[in-house]
Amino acid sequence: MTVTTFLARCLKIVGDSTLTTEAQEWFENILYEVMTVGKWSHLQTNGTQITSSNDDDYALPTDYNGYLTITSSASPYELVKMSKEEGEVLRRKGDTGYPTHWWIDGANYIVWPKPITGYLPTLNLAYQKTVTLPSGATDIETSTGFSSYWIKYFMDGVVAEGFRYTDDVRQESARAKWENGLMLMQKFCSQSLKRGGSRVGSSPQMRGGGLPKGR
Repeated sequence: MTVTTFLARCLKIVGDSTLTTEAQEWFENILYEVMTVGKWSHLQTNGTQITSSNDDDYALPTDYNGYLTITSSASPYELVKMSKEEGEVLRRKGDTGYPTHWWIDGANYIVWPKPITGYLPTLNLAYQKTVTLPSGATDIETSTGFSSYWIKYFMDGVVAEGFRYTDDVRQESARAKWENGLMLMQKFCSQSLKRGGSRVGSSPQMRGGGLPKGR
């Protein structure tokens, strides 16, 4: 189904066919909401990063939308995620070698220890990508990767947004319908978090609270 056809059907329910620009925004809001609440199997993708000597700071993929795990071509193979605060403590130690840990800092991710010549593995990234926002004559299924089963639920979401915009008395019930549908699709279409890189872990140099052991 094209976006134009889809939004026309939504606006027919909302009761105002002139709100085409607003309806596009509502649809995009719904897609963003879907991306934030679940790890969707068809949005999972992979990338690689060749490490450079004396460089521990790398840009996240441009289509990154969360759920990152990192594995390495060298032992220990699966890097452990840390908080930024814990990572910066380790970073100040200045250790070098094959990376064993990582954390996110803004639009970048940092690995530790810092790779240097002789210890330059290829990093493999697995993450959820940002969904393409379709418009006009674009086919929704082809563009977003969401199957036809989602059309009904997307429509519920857009209609709920429309009722909120027009201050319709049905807005609360419409919103509840959309949220219930989204929960249902989470149950059948989403993935549980992968183990390993998606959890905060520990290393031999870390004490119980997550900070390096003292001498």
